[in-house]
Amino acid sequence: MNIRIIVLFLLAGSGAFALHLPARSQSLSDQCRQTNRRIDVYSQPSVGPDSQIVATLEANVQLTLAGNGQQGWISVKNPVEGFVIARHLTKCTDTPASTTPPSQPQPNPVVPLTPALRNIQAGSCRLAIVDLAIRSRPNIETGATIGGLKKGATATLTGNTSSDPEGRFWLQISSPMQGWISGGRSGGSNVILCGNGG
Repeated sequence: MNIRIIVLFLLAGSGAFALHLPARSQSLSDQCRQTNRRIDVYSQPSVGPDSQIVATLEANVQLTLAGNGQQGWISVKNPVEGFVIARHLTKCTDTPASTTPPSQPQPNPVVPLTPALRNIQAGSCRLAIVDLAIRSRPNIETGATIGGLKKGATATLTGNTSSDPEGRFWLQISSPMQGWISGGRSGGSNVILCGNGG
């Protein structure tokens, strides 16, 4: 047997060639990614009823990953913790086009609101003064109608609120079913305080 063949055989047997095998995929945790459109951050890797929107990020906002993706979703930890759809992210640029912080549910929005839309607390009650759709998300375009709240009916609030680009102020409710209703716009309201003031 040729000496060169013997040396190669011995190296292969010793595992020396393992150095040329591909390395295991590295964790994406702490890596930077940037949104390529306006996206929602969810509490769970799902758009199902058990997953709530915890924030909305504008396009070109940089965020920090919290782990590797799975089934099209990836976890993030900064500027907010939650899960986003991975295809809506791209590699970070040196200078982000937007430094807008995430829009999160705000208990006291900056626009002047009627008394029924102030001091929103979990368990409080509101009475509808118009027929309202109950939606899966706080957005007319992307939130599917999952029920309705008739004029004169009451709803129990979870304490979570949101607003959309059209200026609607949304209230998350836990009854008569879980979902979101439009509380109204600046200066107007679709709901009033229940009889006991809460």
